[in-house]
Amino acid sequence: MSVEQTQNSSTQSASARSREISANHHKLQIAYYQMIQADRMRRDSRYKDSLMHFRIAKEYGISILSNLKPEEESKNIREKYKIDLSDNRNMVYSEVSDNKDAQKK
Repeated sequence: MSVEQTQNSSTQSASARSREISANHHKLQIAYYQMIQADRMRRDSRYKDSLMHFRIAKEYGISILSNLKPEEESKNIREKYKIDLSDNRNMVYSEVSDNKDAQKK
C-alpha cells in the first residue's frame, strides 16, 4: 500500500466521520427543538400534543445514542430502551413466552 493510498483512505474515513458527526448534531438540534415545543404545549395545557413532541425527542435521543456506538453496543442500547421505543410507537411492551416484543393495543 502506498503512502498516497493510506492518506486517501484516512481522508475518506475522516470525511465519513465528519458527516456522521454533522448528521448526529442535526438530529440533536431537532431533539432539543422537540423538547422546547413539548414544554410550550405543556404550559398551554395541550398535553396530548406535548406528549407527542416528548416522544419524538426521546426517539431522536435514542437514535443518536445507538448510532454512535458499535453494532453490539447499539443492540444493547436498543434493548435497554425497548419499553421507550415501544411507547413511541403507541405499543405496549410485554414479556411473553412466544418471543413477541410488543403487542399493539
